[in-house]
Parts: sequence; C-alpha cells; structure tokens
Amino acid sequence: MRTTAFSIDTFYQQIGNGPIIVLLHGWGHSWETWNNLIPFLSSDFQLLIPDLPAFGQSKSPSNPQKWNLEKYVLWLDKFLKQTTNNKKIIL
Repeated sequence: MRTTAFSIDTFYQQIGNGPIIVLLHGWGHSWETWNNLIPFLSSDFQLLIPDLPAFGQSKSPSNPQKWNLEKYVLWLDKFLKQTTNNKKIIL
C-alpha cells in the first residue's frame, strides 16, 4: 500500500485484524525487518508496517541531508493520522 505523509510517498504493509500495532524498522532497514514476527502477530493484531522515508520502497525527502529526528516524528504523526484513527501500539 502507499500513502503520502509529510510530502513523502510512503510504502507500507497492512496485515491482519484486531488492535493496531505499528512496527517501525531501524536505520538502514525496511519493513521486511519484521518478516519473522508477522505470522505470530497478524493472527491477533492489525499490523501497520511502513518503510521510513528514504528506506525500502518509500521515497526520499527532497532534502534528505536536512532530515533529523524531529522530521521523522512529524512524518510518523502524518502517516498515523492518514492510515488509522484508532488507538495503536508503536514498536
């Protein structure tokens, strides 16, 4: 799936049903970091698994050298508002 969050074309997976868990990968990785856990979690939870900006299948920001933690937090806020309005757990 794709959405635009904070002006970034963002790729994400939405898998399973139930309470929402957002799985965020580490620096230099992609949503596939979570592949081993998906079968265990998706039977009881809805998983939202984005590729962070500039990683995996998500596009890079126009000025990636100016991106810092604050911009990633702003991006995450927009991403979550666009993909769900329910309570969620973030890992």
